[in-house]
Amino acid sequence: MPALVFEWNLAGFNDVATAPGLRNGVANQDKATIITNLTANGATNYNIVFTFPNGTALERGAENQMGVPDVVISVTRINQITKRDTGIPSIAFT
Repeated sequence: MPALVFEWNLAGFNDVATAPGLRNGVANQDKATIITNLTANGATNYNIVFTFPNGTALERGAENQMGVPDVVISVTRINQITKRDTGIPSIAFT
């Protein structure tokens, strides 16, 4: 189950003074719409962390515009490599 950790850049959603919170001043280009799109495609929302049922549920698209701040500063992808029970109690690792 992969996860994405977002560091949002709210300045990227506020590049038009007369339309605060909207990228390029366009309706439906806001943080809530991105989150809705992620959850509609299978993500579970934990505020800045989104988990996905599998790797194919992740979006591939990204758009940058010259001179306009990006809406995300960074995204970190975390992959679960394997599940394994060693039988060793976790107290043994302290």
